[in-house]
Amino acid sequence: MIPKKIIAFGSSSVNGRGDLINGGFARLLRAWHEQKDSKNLFYNLGVAGDTTTGMLKRFLPEAAYRKPDLTILYTGINDASRVGGEEGSCLIEVDRYRKNIFDLVYQAKCLGDVIFTSAFPLDEDQVQPWQNTQYYYYKKDVDLYVDVAREVCLEHSVDYLPIYEDWQNRFSPKDISADGLHANTMAHEMLFRDLKDMITSKYK
Repeated sequence: MIPKKIIAFGSSSVNGRGDLINGGFARLLRAWHEQKDSKNLFYNLGVAGDTTTGMLKRFLPEAAYRKPDLTILYTGINDASRVGGEEGSCLIEVDRYRKNIFDLVYQAKCLGDVIFTSAFPLDEDQVQPWQNTQYYYYKKDVDLYVDVAREVCLEHSVDYLPIYEDWQNRFSPKDISADGLHANTMAHEMLFRDLKDMITSKYK
């Protein structure tokens, strides 16, 4: 049976950044989930610009209160951004990131089931810097951080949706990116469909 209470937790992509038509994958999931049963509840807990350190600070206060049966974690790649260019340090150092992902996964598993989705692939040509900010993103950094998150999920038997890995082999970044960092409407809808299929298969 499909879980009654689902939360989507993470950064700006959870809030639908880049999708000006449908409002993002989480909004599409909510519509699909809540129309299946009037008692179903779906909570969007995305915060723009959040890192895994920020997510940890708010996870239990925001998530535990809602008593989810399923948590969808989308942590994105803000942790891997560098301030000022390639010489700068990543916002969250990789060992701290690994610990943060472990803690988030552990806390989420204490509340219920967990699905972790990797980040949307980035278009490196548009994110150095991103939109005239001080933040620079490099594929080599994102590759490393995605690998770390996948390893943590595999080590702790967490369902993992590898869109970063899979979509790079299927699409040009420019075809699925809204601004270099966030997915466009088509990619948000693809993630919605992938998550819907994963949830439906998991709870049949």
